Amino acid sequence: MSTQRSVRRNLLAMCTFLVPLGILAWIGSRELQRQAEQVRTAVDREAIQFLQAATQAIDQRLDELLPAVERECDALLAHDSPAATVRELRAHGFGSVLDVVLISNDGRLRYPDAGSQRLALPFHRDAFLRSGDDERGRDALRRADLLITLEKFDEAEATLLAASKQAAASRDGPDDNPIRDRDRAGRRGPGESTWSQVTLGFRLATVQKKLGKHEQAEASFQRVVDLTAGFRSLTRNGRSFDPMLDSEQTTLGLLSELALAEADEDGALRCNLLAAIANGDRDLSSEAILTSVADRLAAGAPTAVRARADELREEVRLHLHARTFAADYDRVLRETVLRRIRAVESASESGDLRPILTSGSPSTLLLLHRAPEVMRARAEWLGIRLDAGRLLAGALEPFLRGDSSFRLAIADSEDLPIVAAPKAPEDYAPPAIAAHGMVLRAYPADVDSYLKDAADRRTNALLLVGFLFLAASIGAVWMWRSVSREAELLGLKVDLLSRVSHELKTPLALISLYGETLQLKRARDADQAAQFGGVITREAGRLTTMIQRILDFSRREAGTLVYAPEVTDLGEVLEAVADTYAPHLEAKGASLSTDLPVGIWARVDRSALESVVLNLLENAAKYASDEDPSAEICIELRRNGDCAEIDVKDRGRGIPDGERSVIFDSFYRASNAGEVRGAGLGLSLVRHFAQAHGGTVVAMAREGGGSIFRITVPTTPETA
Repeated sequence: MSTQRSVRRNLLAMCTFLVPLGILAWIGSRELQRQAEQVRTAVDREAIQFLQAATQAIDQRLDELLPAVERECDALLAHDSPAATVRELRAHGFGSVLDVVLISNDGRLRYPDAGSQRLALPFHRDAFLRSGDDERGRDALRRADLLITLEKFDEAEATLLAASKQAAASRDGPDDNPIRDRDRAGRRGPGESTWSQVTLGFRLATVQKKLGKHEQAEASFQRVVDLTAGFRSLTRNGRSFDPMLDSEQTTLGLLSELALAEADEDGALRCNLLAAIANGDRDLSSEAILTSVADRLAAGAPTAVRARADELREEVRLHLHARTFAADYDRVLRETVLRRIRAVESASESGDLRPILTSGSPSTLLLLHRAPEVMRARAEWLGIRLDAGRLLAGALEPFLRGDSSFRLAIADSEDLPIVAAPKAPEDYAPPAIAAHGMVLRAYPADVDSYLKDAADRRTNALLLVGFLFLAASIGAVWMWRSVSREAELLGLKVDLLSRVSHELKTPLALISLYGETLQLKRARDADQAAQFGGVITREAGRLTTMIQRILDFSRREAGTLVYAPEVTDLGEVLEAVADTYAPHLEAKGASLSTDLPVGIWARVDRSALESVVLNLLENAAKYASDEDPSAEICIELRRNGDCAEIDVKDRGRGIPDGERSVIFDSFYRASNAGEVRGAGLGLSLVRHFAQAHGGTVVAMAREGGGSIFRITVPTTPETA
């Protein structure tokens, strides 16, 4: 019970130590979290102020620039095309303007047209297959192709002329009307013969040009131009019957116009065709074809109109750039624009529309306001598309450079970057503000410093937690070891008392029994009395030995067991021990042999050495094997280098393999000790003796059975 009370007291003391330490750890952790929250709050507050300043800069920039762009654009559109307006705006310092577009009230893009995406010229057989003409037209083109390949241009011309006349004769109505009502046509669709005439006429014009018949060729080219003009009108008014075929035929008309313009010496036709392309009047053709035609027209312009041709070529480039935007308009932006227009029309908003952010590269702002009167016939709304990056670059330069603690990043409504986000930590959540359909985010300007501060905070937290954990662990381990040691000592004391009581009981009982017998004079004769006296003497000696071991153990545990070493002849001491103890072993039925050469000197405590050897001899006799009636015990001494080795060998029951390293622990007894009495102190005193004299002791298995206990001590010269 006292042991349990002691353990409980020590556990209570350990808890008394650990609980305040845990409270201190919790307080420290909370304080670090509070400081981290304060830092984050301060950083977020500074970031919001940074974003608000950036928003004000954007507002100021838009308020300064957009009205000026609108006024200038309206003034230029009074006499220029949209493409020419963009060119003039850029020349006047509005470099952020990308396109000018026209939008109707239903959100449709009236200018520019996305145009055809075909990149190749039409093939005549495909045209006829789609148009439904008879085999005669196809056969005529095949024959003409073969004749052209054979360079029989006269025969090819005759074939194409005949086919063209036949195609013209098959039409209902005048030749210059490209539309034929389906109901009146019967079998074929609208304009099919006209489409055939375009193909045949273009081929005829090219053959005539090769034959040098320039006037006839120009007439044929002009006829193709006249025929295809109707297709452009039909398609523009939404009456196209086959948009792909219209695109192919109008492309032939465009190439015919190119041929006529190249034949014009004063360059007027070149400029007119360039202006038509820039105004979107030839948008049925693909961008690749329009670009190629414009390049040829500008490159071959006479000197007198070269400057104007170059201006118009630039307008063509701007127009085609606008067509690229038009190709994505319906998919990306139309619904947004339509919602804003309806809001204005329903009077829920007034005035012009604020900038609408679009996606793409570069990211752009679409500014919508009422179209000027001169454009109302085409559309109700004028859209000015601006490069968002260039528009805002000047105003946001200080915010983008990272002059303050933050650097700005801008994304559109679909989170596509306008100004890319700088490098940032993976776990960083940037504060954000929405403005003008954009999302502005603040990132740390000095990422390395931010990471270092965050790392320092984490390090401080880890150090605090680690220090407290280490202190708690050390304290807990120390207190637990103390508790365990005390509990172990208490257990050892209880075990020692139990074993000593058991060990003392037997000799005391024998001494009391034989002493009482002698006292009552019950011995039969003097020999029996002497025998009883011998038993009393033997048991008294055992008591003396046991008490001496207990005293030595107590002094060892208290640290007061000291030795008085002196230079000793080990052989002489061991021989004296053997002579003295041999009769006692013989009385127990054991025999003792020795191999103890003299002249091996060591600095040891003579009395302690005798006690240690006697302890080993007594154990050898005590644990003798039942299968070895001779109980042979041997003491050997030899020199091994600078050490002396003392072996005590027996043929006893041996020591189990796993227990040889712990057999020298206090109170430990081998598992095969059986009923042999003992307190488990002798071998622990043997180890203490060996270690105190700078040596070792080991237990080994003896070949043939039994054990060997080897004590090793350093030798010393005799003169020492």
